[in-house]
Amino acid sequence: MRKTSCGVAYAHGEADYNSHYGIRELCDICPSAQLDLCAGAWKAPDLAVVTAEARQLGAIGNVEVDERAIIVKGLDEQPRYYLQHGYGYQCHDRAKPHHHRRHGRADIDWPAPTEEVRGAANGCRLRHVDTCLSTCCYEAPPSRTWVALRDDRRVQHRIDGHVTEAASDVAPGAAPPSPERGPMPQRAATIVGGGVGGLAAAIALHRRGWRVEVLERAQKFAEIGAGISLWPNALHALEVLGLAGTVHALGAVEAVGGVRDHRGRRLSRADNAELARRFGHPLVVLHRADLLRALTEALPADSLRSGSEVHAVRDDGQCLVIDHRGGESRADLVVGADGLRSTVRRALWPDAAGPRYAGYTAWRMVTEPLSEPPSEGAATWGRGARLGYTALPGGRMYCFATASLPAGSASAPSEHAELLRRFGSWPDPIPELLAAVPADAVLRHDLYDLPPLSSFVRGRVALLGDAAHAMTPNLGQGACQALEDAVTLAHCLDGAPDVAAALRSYDLQRRPRTQAITRRSARLGAVGQLSWPPAVLLRNTAARLTPTRATLRSMTPVLGWTAPGAPVTTTENESH
Repeated sequence: MRKTSCGVAYAHGEADYNSHYGIRELCDICPSAQLDLCAGAWKAPDLAVVTAEARQLGAIGNVEVDERAIIVKGLDEQPRYYLQHGYGYQCHDRAKPHHHRRHGRADIDWPAPTEEVRGAANGCRLRHVDTCLSTCCYEAPPSRTWVALRDDRRVQHRIDGHVTEAASDVAPGAAPPSPERGPMPQRAATIVGGGVGGLAAAIALHRRGWRVEVLERAQKFAEIGAGISLWPNALHALEVLGLAGTVHALGAVEAVGGVRDHRGRRLSRADNAELARRFGHPLVVLHRADLLRALTEALPADSLRSGSEVHAVRDDGQCLVIDHRGGESRADLVVGADGLRSTVRRALWPDAAGPRYAGYTAWRMVTEPLSEPPSEGAATWGRGARLGYTALPGGRMYCFATASLPAGSASAPSEHAELLRRFGSWPDPIPELLAAVPADAVLRHDLYDLPPLSSFVRGRVALLGDAAHAMTPNLGQGACQALEDAVTLAHCLDGAPDVAAALRSYDLQRRPRTQAITRRSARLGAVGQLSWPPAVLLRNTAARLTPTRATLRSMTPVLGWTAPGAPVTTTENESH
C-alpha cells in the first residue's frame, strides 16, 4: 500500500489501480496531470495544459472547464470532476460521495464541521468537497475536505471529525511560494477600447497592482447610447470591482416585467423580487452614459487616453508594442476590448470570419420624463417586429424595437417617423411612449453577432467583450458578459508569473460559456422575429403555457454565474 502526499492510499497491483474510479483515464490521457507514484505525489497540473491535452485525444467524449474543476466526460458518458486540491486535482463524483464498487461501500453521512474546524477557518466561509480519492484507502475511513474561502485563497482541512492537516494559504492551482522569489514587479497592461468591458478590465487589473492604460479612439470617454440592462450575473461582477452599490443606485429596479403579444395580451410574467431571491440581485436598468461615468471615475485620470486609435500591435520579444495615434505604448499584456469591428482582432486573427448580420435592425431611444410612467415593463412580440420598454430613473423610459429588414436600410424622412409608422398603432402605452421620444434622439443599428473564434488569446494578447463574442441583444447579456470577462481575466492573471499561460486559462473559462450564450441569444432572436402567422401563434401559445418557474430555471445557466474565487452558493435546484 502506498500513500501519496495528498493522503490518498493506493494498493500495489494493476487491478487495484484500474479500479480506482476515474483516475486512470486522467493519468493516461493527460500526461501533465499524471500521478507520480514513485514520488508519492501529484505533479502540479496546469489547468490550461491538462484541458488542451485532453481535448486533443479521442479517448474521451468531452472536456469542460469551470473555475473550480476540469470536467472529463468519458466514452461511457459518466462525468469525472477533477477538483483543485493542494497543488493538483482530485477526481470527484459531484452527484454523491464515491464508494469503492468492489467492496460495496455504502454512501457516507458526512460529519458537520466541528468547532475546531470553524476556529481554524478563522471566519472564512466554509464549503465542502467530497474527496473520493480517499475512499480507495482500505485502512482508513473516507474523509471530507472543508474548503475555507477568503479573498480568492483557500485553507484546506482534511477531517474525520477533527482537523488532521491544513494546507498553506495559496491560490488554487498555484505553485508553492518560492522563498527566493521577491515581490513581483509592477506589470503594465494596455486595454484597447474604452467601453464597458475595457474599463471594467482596467479597474480589475488596476486593483490587483497592474499599471493600466486605456486607449480609446473617440475624442472623449462618453457612451452614445440609451439604456442598458444589468442582470444578476453582471451585478456579481461589479461586486468584485467594488461598484455594485454605486451602479445599483444609478439605476431603476422594476417590480414586474414580461412578454405580451401584439394585441397587448400577457404571454409571460417576470418578477424582479424572485429574480433577486434566486440569483442574489435584481435586474437593474440604467443609462449607458451613467454606467460609463461610474467606471471611468474608478480609474486614475492619467490612465485614460482618448483620441488614441490603435494602428498595430506587435511583440518585440521583450514586451508588446502598441502603435496608436498618440504615439507608442509598451506593455506586458494587451486586452482587445474594441468592439464588434475590433482592430486588435483583425490584426492578430486575420483569418477569423467577420461579423454576420442577424437579419433585423434595432432602434433604441429614451423618453422625456413622464408624469405617469407605466408601472410595468414589457416586451411586445409582433410579426417580424418587437418593441419593449422598461423604466429608467427620473420617470424616463428606455424603449427598444426591432424589425426584419435588409442590412443597411435607411428610413425616410426620419427614424422617429419610421417608428411611428411601424408601431404607432400597437397597444398602449406604446403610442404614448413613442410620442414622448425627441425626434432626434432615436438611434438605429443593424444587429450582428460574431462567428465563434477558435481562441480568445494570442500569446499575451486577449480579446474581451464584443471583440471576442459579439452577440445580439435578445438576452440583454452583451455588457453582462463583458463584465464577467473582465473579472475572470484579472483573476486568472492574479499572481501568475506567466501571462500567456494565465490567458490560456482565461480562454478556457470564458470561450465555451460566451459562445453558448451567443448561440442562445441568436435562437431567441429568431423566435422573436417570426412572421409566418401559424409560427407566431405556436410561439405565443408556448410562451403563454410555460410556467414562470420553468422560465426562471431555464435562465440559471446564464444568470447563476459565480465570480472566480467567490464562495459557491447552493440553490434549491442544485444536487449535492
